[in-house]
Amino acid sequence: LVLQAVEVCAVPVFCFLLVEGAQNTKDFGKYFLRVLGLAVLSEIPYNLAMGGSFWDPASRNPVFGLVFAMGMLYLYRLYAGKGVGKVLLRVLITAAAVLWPVMLNVQDGACCVILVAVLWLSWNLKQYRTFIGCAAAACCSLFSVYYLAAPMGFLAVHCYQGEKGEENKLINYLAYPMLLLAAGL
Repeated sequence: LVLQAVEVCAVPVFCFLLVEGAQNTKDFGKYFLRVLGLAVLSEIPYNLAMGGSFWDPASRNPVFGLVFAMGMLYLYRLYAGKGVGKVLLRVLITAAAVLWPVMLNVQDGACCVILVAVLWLSWNLKQYRTFIGCAAAACCSLFSVYYLAAPMGFLAVHCYQGEKGEENKLINYLAYPMLLLAAGL
């Protein structure tokens, strides 16, 4: 139970990093393909770690939730603007992006999409972003009671000053599937 709560604390951090990457990437398509590749690469290790088998048709790893969130962000960018029609379209895009992970049994997928949407929409409200994100994370507790711990993840997001450490994309992208593979074995 404690490890599940700790895992949920990491979700806001991953969502924040996804939004920051989407805000700063020079090639959104390549970024999307890297996240999709990570989701596909992580599926077998995730199944091994969670259920002890190579294939589990009952659930997908949480990175697929980030893939749906990336698709949502792409469509947000495509239909940017303040008109009523565009705002309604973005609401429909968000609803669809939340529903797809639910229908495909993506672990924490709907919550990832919700948090990414909230972070994207509140990106320029830095002083309120943490509070808004915590409120959204608390609302995600309707999906799982463990999300009551998710606002703790926003503490790390709040303390982030925008400074990157040494960047090694290979390690950044392979750490999750390798940790899952180790746990599965």
